Amino acid sequence: MTARDKDNEIKAAQKAHDKKMDFIDKEYRAAIKAFDKETDAKIKALQDQIDAVDDAEEADKIADLKKKISTTRNLTRRKQFIEELAEHEREKAKEDLMDKIEVLQEESKAKREQMTEDYEKKKETENNTYNTTIERLSKERDALDNYKENYEKKIQEMENKKIASEKENQYNKESNKAETIHRRTSKI
Repeated sequence: MTARDKDNEIKAAQKAHDKKMDFIDKEYRAAIKAFDKETDAKIKALQDQIDAVDDAEEADKIADLKKKISTTRNLTRRKQFIEELAEHEREKAKEDLMDKIEVLQEESKAKREQMTEDYEKKKETENNTYNTTIERLSKERDALDNYKENYEKKIQEMENKKIASEKENQYNKESNKAETIHRRTSKI
């Protein structure tokens, strides 16, 4: 494995990290969007119920006025109690629905915060994994570079020793030849 292979591995890790981060972002946005849509639908349903109560209340008031016109005086007092009770029940129903909306909004806020916290943790975990991988791959690449550099130095040293040894052998051969020639000429 070469340093170039490690560089390619680092690039692949970076690309995988980018894709993972994009996926985490998209997953978070989709979850938040779906959650918000669901919450909005629940709030709308409750608001529709409140509107229905308001509409019924208005219709009741009109009907009550028509009934008052057509009733006799001795029934007026009884009718007022019935109307007050109905008004109280409607107001209570509206208050209950408003309380439900408030609870839903608080729960939604808490869930949204939890989703955001989970999203941030996922991103942090992915970034830590990525950084650890890049650090490991960089160290491996550096080790390969050092090994290659040391290997090349040793090859060069061996070649230099071989050249020096060949020169020494050549020198010794020539020196021996010269000595042999010198001895032969001295004998003559």
